[in-house]
Amino acid sequence: MIDLKEQLITENTDLLVRKQAVKSQYYKLIANIHEHDQAAQQLRIENKELSFEVEQLREKTEKLEDQVTEMPLHSGRDELPLLWLEERSVDVLLQYICERNFWKNPLPDHTRFVLELIIIERVETVYFGIYANGKKWLLPNEAVEALLNNPWIVKLNNKAFVNMLYCKKNMLPVIKGSKIKRVELISFFRTQLDENLDTKHIDELLETERLRPNFEKFWEYDRLLKMDASRLYDTFRSD
Repeated sequence: MIDLKEQLITENTDLLVRKQAVKSQYYKLIANIHEHDQAAQQLRIENKELSFEVEQLREKTEKLEDQVTEMPLHSGRDELPLLWLEERSVDVLLQYICERNFWKNPLPDHTRFVLELIIIERVETVYFGIYANGKKWLLPNEAVEALLNNPWIVKLNNKAFVNMLYCKKNMLPVIKGSKIKRVELISFFRTQLDENLDTKHIDELLETERLRPNFEKFWEYDRLLKMDASRLYDTFRSD
């Protein structure tokens, strides 16, 4: 009987240990289920918020598409291209001007637009205008001061000023290791000049070193925002 009692005590102890282990596992399971429930609830909340944001984005996209569909190619402000007005894309502005062939239709009485000029060359005390059609003409003294004060006309060196409308942003190296750079013109107009004038001379006019910051600062976005495209339509008398 004693042996049987001890055996029962041992088995009861084992049962109590196993019961405690099962109970512990049960509480862990309950805790895990609770955590999963909280995670599931959080996921449901986040999913709801995401669905709301997606719906808002869809509505905004639809409105934007409607606006783009209704948007004219050019803005009402002087009918200038939107990419110029909003992003200050100079090449888009040039394309807009080219499409209208302004320099091919000169005004009467020898009146010209600033946009017709590519380079202004100084030879001692006189100035010559090199035009987009490749022609070169003497500029009247009374026109020079106004032209040189036009914000689109930038001084490159002591001999030349360039109309930034016709320039590419990046300059070309002249000699490896040298600080001298050459302004690169839009290809079509550079070809126009090369076909009518001396190529080497044009290269020399477009070289810049000490005054290079004048050219580089023009392309800063804050500076471009201040540029008034209407100044390209300033007129001057040409001989």
